[in-house]
Amino acid sequence: IEDLLRRNQYSRVGLIGFATVAHVIAPLTEDRGTLQRQLPALSTDLVRPKGSRVTEALARATQMLAGQPEDSSRHLLLITDGDFEGQAHLELAAELHEQGMFLHVIGVGTPEGTTVPMASGRRDTPLRHPRFGLVTSQLDEVELQTLADMGGGIYRRANSGVADTDAV
Repeated sequence: IEDLLRRNQYSRVGLIGFATVAHVIAPLTEDRGTLQRQLPALSTDLVRPKGSRVTEALARATQMLAGQPEDSSRHLLLITDGDFEGQAHLELAAELHEQGMFLHVIGVGTPEGTTVPMASGRRDTPLRHPRFGLVTSQLDEVELQTLADMGGGIYRRANSGVADTDAV
């Protein structure tokens, strides 16, 4: 996110965190300093209960963009592992693209996956679901590429360099 903020200094940027509910972390702004000061506080520990309702996040982002001037660039960036249920997010991405928006995706994780850690103070303890056992996160690149294609955007896997953010 920091790389993207540096490369898009004259764009309005907002942040939405999501799991089962989408939360506006920062409304659309050109104030990079405020956004950068908020980034260290972002954590998966902030969202309860855990989940991945991406359609809610996309709908919330669309609401944020709706109030912008008509000639504004309308690009959404989704950073995720791609662990979604159903197909509604694909349909919504196509609908948004028909309305002139572009959905780009950066995939986080590995196809092999790993267990999700509990809270920040207990990173060595994996998260357990009461009924389903260990919670794992597995990067679904096929799903994310399809989502980006439906949204008229691009897909890149996150890396420690800048190739992913440069592409976006």
